[in-house]
Order: sequence, then structure tokens, then C-alpha cells
Amino acid sequence: MTKTRVSLFAALALTVVFGVCAQQAQAHPIIWPQGDFQMFTATHYGAVPQGSSAGLFQGIVAMAPLPPAGANGWPCFAGDAACSTLPAGALLIGQPQQIWPVNCDKCGQIFFTFETAAVSGECEVSVSVMQKGAVVLRTAMTKVGNVLPNQIVAIPMTATFHGTPGPAEITTTTKVGNYVIHGKATIILQ
Repeated sequence: MTKTRVSLFAALALTVVFGVCAQQAQAHPIIWPQGDFQMFTATHYGAVPQGSSAGLFQGIVAMAPLPPAGANGWPCFAGDAACSTLPAGALLIGQPQQIWPVNCDKCGQIFFTFETAAVSGECEVSVSVMQKGAVVLRTAMTKVGNVLPNQIVAIPMTATFHGTPGPAEITTTTKVGNYVIHGKATIILQ
């Protein structure tokens, strides 16, 4: 072999070694011992337990902008002082958006809703954001209060995460007594 070929093969071998052995860029997970969750409730009637279920039903899962500074926050239900001008049965939420920055430092609000029929008791929730199998954000199960039968519940949480460009999946977990439900939504990080 000529010196040129040996040099080319050596360069190729080094490229392969460094390409395989070098640490890949990864998302830096943000693990919160507890999320900064809030809980808002509204009374409703008409949800009926199905089969052996006590009636815990997943609703909306989304990510929206934070409420404007100094404004009444969202989510809020008609009848709440902050939403007194909403018609009966309304829920004010931030406009759900699918595109978010790769590095989100309190850039938006992950929120989700659920509905109860006969179930009641202490409510615990958690949120995770996964991307390409890696944890981008995870909260511990956090107690947010008690729920009663026949309620619609909205849970917002200010989001902070650092990911990589591409899709990310938000998963919510809600536990009331022995009943657990999960919600999912996909966002795109750019």
C-alpha cells in the first residue's frame, strides 16, 4: 500500500472510533421533587361510572403560553372571580400550541383536565416529558388537594425543560384513591 492509502485508512479508522466513542448530545433532564401544580375545580352533573370504574376520566392535555403578567390566570372556570364574565359552563385556557423552544425556561404552561363521577379523595398528579426515550422533565407524584364526585378539574404547571429538536411526548398521571389515569400530548421542540 502507498503512504496515501495508509493515511486515508488511518483517518477513516480515527473518524469511526471518535464517532462511535464520543459522547452524543443529550437532553439534560429536569427532575422536580414536586411540580408547581395548582388545582381548579368546577361542579358538573351527568358523568356516569362505566363498569367497575368509579368514574375518573381523562380530559385535555396541552401546552399553552403563560398568562400575561398582571392578568387573571388561566385555567379558570365560569363563576370563578377571575372569570366572572365567562358564560356558564366555560373554561378559559391558554391557546394550545405544539411548537416550543428546545430550551424552555418557564416558557409555557403544561395543563390537563379530568372529570370525576363517583370517585373522590386526595388527588396526586405528575408530569413527564420524554424525547427519543430520554427524560426531559419529570415531577414526582404531588398532592394537589381533594376532589369530589361530579367535578371537572384543571391542573396547570409552569414548564421548564431542555431538550433537542424534534417531537417530545407529555404524559400526565392522575391518581385519586386507587384509581389512576394517564393523558398524553405531543409537542415539537425547535
